[in-house]
Amino acid sequence: MVDQYGFYAARLGTAGRVRAGLDTAGLGPAGQGKARVLMPKKRPPREVWRELRVKVWERDQGLCQYPLGKHPVPLEQAHIDHIKSGKLGTNALTNLRTLCRTHHALRADHRHRGLIWKALREGIISPNWREQVWEEQEIDVPDNVDTL
Repeated sequence: MVDQYGFYAARLGTAGRVRAGLDTAGLGPAGQGKARVLMPKKRPPREVWRELRVKVWERDQGLCQYPLGKHPVPLEQAHIDHIKSGKLGTNALTNLRTLCRTHHALRADHRHRGLIWKALREGIISPNWREQVWEEQEIDVPDNVDTL
């Protein structure tokens, strides 16, 4: 299958992810035989990621790092969030933090659309979730808020 740039989706293999059924602009209906090439994933091997998860969770003392109030989150339920994501992000410990599922879904990051949808469907976040979205640089922590 060839997209508008002449790439064969079958040849990409592990070099990139292909989402079949969408044209390169994302406008065509599924099943028209075009593909959209997404950025390659830079995910470490599963064993390495498991170790990173534990290190980040222990460093954060098992607390969700939501700026307006940290609270405990068990390792099994912890989400490890990239502070800078996408092309600028890395898997360095300094770029990772522990969040609970709710605060991870509500973090302002366009890459979280699937996470938001699933959290809405499962009742983890409320239908007015847009009012609760947070961005780190926008949050002013009042003096009377206990952030541990």
